[in-house]
Amino acid sequence: MFSRRSIRRGSALLEFALVSLVSYLLLAAILTFGSIIWIGNTLQQAVDVGAQEIARMPFPPAGDLGLGQIETTPAPDSVVNDQMFKNKIYDEEWLVIEPEQLGGLSFSQFADQNLPLINRLLATVYIFDNVNGVYRYPGAIVTNENNEQTILIPVVHSDDTVSWVAPVEEMRVPDLGIGPFNIALNVPASSLPPNFEPGVVALRINYPYQSASMSGFGESSGTPPHRGNIGNPIIADDSALTEEDSGRYSLVVSDNDYVANQPNIHSGKFGLGTQGALPYENVREFGVRPYRKIISVQAIYRREVFAQ
Repeated sequence: MFSRRSIRRGSALLEFALVSLVSYLLLAAILTFGSIIWIGNTLQQAVDVGAQEIARMPFPPAGDLGLGQIETTPAPDSVVNDQMFKNKIYDEEWLVIEPEQLGGLSFSQFADQNLPLINRLLATVYIFDNVNGVYRYPGAIVTNENNEQTILIPVVHSDDTVSWVAPVEEMRVPDLGIGPFNIALNVPASSLPPNFEPGVVALRINYPYQSASMSGFGESSGTPPHRGNIGNPIIADDSALTEEDSGRYSLVVSDNDYVANQPNIHSGKFGLGTQGALPYENVREFGVRPYRKIISVQAIYRREVFAQ
């Protein structure tokens, strides 16, 4: 016959395990969603100030903005290629900064003294990539047609294909690839959306948030009622993804160019990161992806100043 004492043995350990799990989930949620809210506020300030300042700069009425044009190189007379724009507003080259460029300054001091406006506002959400040894905006490290290192953001679809968006881009008509910055568009009005308004700065900033405390899982498996997706973690295997054309950019990092037992939430070919995990053999080999959401913010201002 069991005594009362033997029946209750281990109950304290069980209670501790349950409390620890609940406490971790609460802490992970606070860290993850608190960071998303803070980063979103920072991005919204950057896009609002950036669009307002671009609207007040003296560029030709019929010029193109060219921001976020991935497929082809922007025209030489595009605003994005104007040296004044690069010096004062935004330059994609500053999305990746080598430690040697700091010249003995701290990163925040260097950003305050050297970066153009939008880059400077975004500097607080940069990361230090200890795998590649650079300060950078999150995403995939790429080189442009001038062999300058910069960043593109991968968008992973449900069929494991990867498309691309730029960190800072003009909102354009998808099928035509044109934005509203140019007042004198040479396209029929019937081919444009009814809400299209030329002569405005329509700016969008994208940011890939990846959690250090939560892992990513695929879609629920099975037919309704769904069993949930707890058994479907996203494996951190870059070679399993199919990359769509990155246009005038070339990727710098190779497939699975990281060590699975040294997790880094921004590592890998696409910058999708890896976290350590134990349950299954393929998970132990590659790790799993962190929980990930792309934050997009936008602002629209009518152009106020024009150059002759």
